[in-house]
Amino acid sequence: MISVIVPTDGREVYHGSRTSVFCRFNLIDQPVNVVWKTKGRILNAADGIVATAGSFSGNSQIHTLDILSSTVVLSTYTCQVTTANYPKEAEKEKSISVSVFSK
Repeated sequence: MISVIVPTDGREVYHGSRTSVFCRFNLIDQPVNVVWKTKGRILNAADGIVATAGSFSGNSQIHTLDILSSTVVLSTYTCQVTTANYPKEAEKEKSISVSVFSK
């Protein structure tokens, strides 16, 4: 099961500020690999993000996407499982929207 974790400050951030979003995987029997995407495109460091895979523990794992400088007015970020044998085909991705506004 994949769940998206909303940061404590919600999904609204100030223009130019840093925020993080998370994908939690529960009830898994091995670590999973993910990619983070927006508008169907895989993100990388040049996009001002840092993606981190958490350690696998107790049948659970959390992947983190740090958005270093929010500038797009509304962005939807998707974590997509790339592990070939992930058993839950219908749950291979989840999305979260982040709204950016001026101070």
